[in-house]
Amino acid sequence: MCIRDRGSGKEGGTVQVSITPRPELQVDYLPRSVKSVFPIEHLLGLTPVISVGQTTERAEKQGLKTGDIFARVGSVEYPSVAQGMAEIRGNASRTIPIVVLRKDDSGTLQEISLPRVEINSKGQIGFGVGDTSRDSTLLSLPLPSMVRPGSDESFTPAARGTFDTPGARIVAVSGEKVDSFTSLRRALRAATAASLDTQAESTVIIDLQRPVRGIVADTSAPIERVSWTIAHAEIKRLHALGWESPIGQGLFAPETIILKAASPMDALKMGLAETKRVMLTTYVTFLRLYQGTVKIEHLKGPVGIAHLGTLVAGKGMIWLLFFLALISVNLAVINFLPLPIVDGGQFLFILFEQVRGKPVPLAVQNAATLVGLVFIGCIFLFVTFNDIKNLLGL
Repeated sequence: MCIRDRGSGKEGGTVQVSITPRPELQVDYLPRSVKSVFPIEHLLGLTPVISVGQTTERAEKQGLKTGDIFARVGSVEYPSVAQGMAEIRGNASRTIPIVVLRKDDSGTLQEISLPRVEINSKGQIGFGVGDTSRDSTLLSLPLPSMVRPGSDESFTPAARGTFDTPGARIVAVSGEKVDSFTSLRRALRAATAASLDTQAESTVIIDLQRPVRGIVADTSAPIERVSWTIAHAEIKRLHALGWESPIGQGLFAPETIILKAASPMDALKMGLAETKRVMLTTYVTFLRLYQGTVKIEHLKGPVGIAHLGTLVAGKGMIWLLFFLALISVNLAVINFLPLPIVDGGQFLFILFEQVRGKPVPLAVQNAATLVGLVFIGCIFLFVTFNDIKNLLGL
């Protein structure tokens, strides 16, 4: 990659930098029964252990340091990111015991006990989440089930049942030594390559070290040999993994495209198409609310809309007009929802009268309208409360 140096009025130059792509891991999700939808990076169900990526002052006061590996969070031993975050969030406004592994000056992992770590009301301790995938093959206990992106059906990860000890460390795969999830992925792909074209399952020999007395095994600990049978479908997914850029997208300026019509009629067609897209997006948002991938806390009320409007207005009149058009389309969709107090509910009453030949009983209309009014009023109060809280930074 070439980077142009433009600094301090000096003549810029071009330097050549070599960048190594990062191997991609599989990404699936926790089942829908869990309140929050959480992405999980794994290899055939093998997940690294959660660690401290970066600390805040609050976390440091409680004894945590950058690079700490969580040997225990509450009642969970060697948790993955998903397991660790679930345990922390499940103990909001409480104190829990935590045990971490920390490298000393010689690079040896030492066990540090933190008996009373405070979790705030939002389910946070105050650290950036990391994991051990870059420099270790330390494993958490495989999850019992996961959900693939775009699906509601859960599946059992391939590693479930074979790897039953949290804190175990993979030393080698079919004789090839591994020391990170990068080398683990390479070794697993090499060990299963012969089965990729034969439509057959593959048996891989894993050299494993289990923790001794709950502590991560060192290099002198005994090595246990495990046979792992992997189904052909899982092998295909493993070999379908690609590579990711180690450079964040913020380094590059986003590409912008100007939508400009060639004639008034073309502008009308473009406007109708954009209106349809926004309407469908609004309906998809309602679907995501039902599925749980979008939280009700993400919705904006009058206060939040007014705040966004002031920000958009600062970009110019065209941006403000487009923002007002978005609000108008969203209101049109909401107005036609089947709620008794809005036009959608009135349409249902008219449709009932057309089918039955007589209007809906007045008592039913009054009760339905009252229920709709209470529902919309509660939503209004809730989103307004969240808007004010977000503006105040609470």
